[in-house]
Amino acid sequence: MSDRLSVVCVAQNGRTNGHASVPRVSAKPWERNLRQLLKASHGAGWLLRPGRGDRTQVIRCWDDGSRSSVMVPIPWEARQGPALLALIERLASLMAKQELSLAEAAALLETKSRVSPAELRAWALDWHAAADRFRDHLLTTGTMTERTYRKNAGTYVRRALEVLAAPKAPKDGRAALEAVVRAYELAPGCEGRKRMVDGVSRFLTFAVDRCGASDRYLPPTDRSNLVGFRVDRPSISTPLLDEQFLRLLAAISDPHWHLAVGLAGVFGLRPVELGNCRPEGGALRVKGVKRNHAGRSKDRLVQPLDPKGALGLGEELLAVWGCLGPDALPPPQQDWAAALFHYLTKRVPTWNELLEQGKMTDQGRLTAYGLRHGFAWRGSQFYSLSPRVLAALMGHTVAVHLQHYGQWASESETAAAVAEAVRRAQIRLE
Repeated sequence: MSDRLSVVCVAQNGRTNGHASVPRVSAKPWERNLRQLLKASHGAGWLLRPGRGDRTQVIRCWDDGSRSSVMVPIPWEARQGPALLALIERLASLMAKQELSLAEAAALLETKSRVSPAELRAWALDWHAAADRFRDHLLTTGTMTERTYRKNAGTYVRRALEVLAAPKAPKDGRAALEAVVRAYELAPGCEGRKRMVDGVSRFLTFAVDRCGASDRYLPPTDRSNLVGFRVDRPSISTPLLDEQFLRLLAAISDPHWHLAVGLAGVFGLRPVELGNCRPEGGALRVKGVKRNHAGRSKDRLVQPLDPKGALGLGEELLAVWGCLGPDALPPPQQDWAAALFHYLTKRVPTWNELLEQGKMTDQGRLTAYGLRHGFAWRGSQFYSLSPRVLAALMGHTVAVHLQHYGQWASESETAAAVAEAVRRAQIRLE
């Protein structure tokens, strides 16, 4: 029991210490026994009284003389004595471990009448209610937006609910994670599987910490075996090279998507940033939309990096935007990356030709993010910008830049670079 509690309630004879006396009523033997067991099990400070109808009043007395009380739908009768003791056990545990008030703890239990002690001790959480609380917590604290929740965290929560609400539901955190991994057979060690395990783990931890779930549902600290290990090396992100970018741009007849693709390639935008940018002088002001535990990314001003063979393209695109006005870009999209890839795949045959070209050569798999990766490649290879400057232009850290944007090199590019280095070395030796 907490040190801040003192012996302020003595329920055996129907009186309370430090409070106005309660009308004395001759207690029945089972009532005296129940109150003695309550004091023996949980110390002084808890009081049980008959309530109206088939209800019992639970009172928590505090050291400052104040009280908290709730009504629970368990009848005040002899055969429900063990259930009432089990109820106090659950309430005390929730209040101590999660710093909940008596009312909050009772609301989590949602006790029904005629409940057995075994049911109370093995009380099952309303996982759907916990999911709602988890969502509200993420949104109200600004941890993520509604859109991000639906796309990421909400997906993992729904997968967790599927296994936790099953007839033979897992009884602990590890079993819940194992059930989710079995239900969604993602490749061992892949990023998607890691995110799923982490996302479900965050929900389970919240359910234990904030919703009254049993401690046994805490996820294991070491989850490496659940994530698994890759046999193959992860594919490196592939940039759309300058000549490919210009060829693609020339093939897009729709002026709105022509502008969108051009801006993504020349200014290195994330697809979602197409709906969150505006011209500012000869550059582009991009609103920070990337969110993580540290908050929303900062707004940034991005200068164009024109592709080789099309110097001045960024200035031309901004001029086109000025001519087309506020509706220059495609209509707002819920998922810009998916919309962009869908448009290119369905409406621009040249894009599909480039996809096949990437597969047939050592370039690799192209996606809509290839426009942004092409910006990073161009900034490094053609403009000789440092990772620090490129990271600032692209709105991420240097570490992220080196991890995701500084790895790609084709075999032909590597061979050409080595040949050039050898040529320079031979000149120095002559």
